[in-house]
Amino acid sequence: MNSAHQASEHSQDGPGCRTSRDNVYADTLACRTPCLFCHGEIPQARRRGAKFCSDSHRAYYYRALHPIKIPSLPFSGRTPLARHHSYLSAEAAAPTRATKTARYLAWLREYGPASDHQAAEALRLPLSSICSIRNGVMDVEPAGATMSPWNRRCTLWARTRGRC
Repeated sequence: MNSAHQASEHSQDGPGCRTSRDNVYADTLACRTPCLFCHGEIPQARRRGAKFCSDSHRAYYYRALHPIKIPSLPFSGRTPLARHHSYLSAEAAAPTRATKTARYLAWLREYGPASDHQAAEALRLPLSSICSIRNGVMDVEPAGATMSPWNRRCTLWARTRGRC
């Protein structure tokens, strides 16, 4: 083998980086891939498959990319897919939520203590909407009990004392 062929077969790109004409070693990819956060060199000890030069850079990168959202919409679900669809539905209902909440509170102020079933019937809204609205406002409190249309005890709700 001549020395020119040997030099082209095993060239050095940097410390720990080796390339071959037919094969690319795992170290080579890590050497050529900079840190996704600072674009600096990844230390030798972290090179194999690492995308960041430190744990703090990884944390900063993902925090900036995926900020934690504090939800102001009511949604729930047992699985990630159910929570996602619940969030999408709550987001779609958000434009009318303020109006429905105002209607519910005004009706409750005028009518007095009432059950969710009575509110749903009077306001012509689904029972689930009434429950969601009531759970989202802090202006109501339990004011007694009554019988539901299915002969079960249910709570009467009234506006909080001291609020209009």
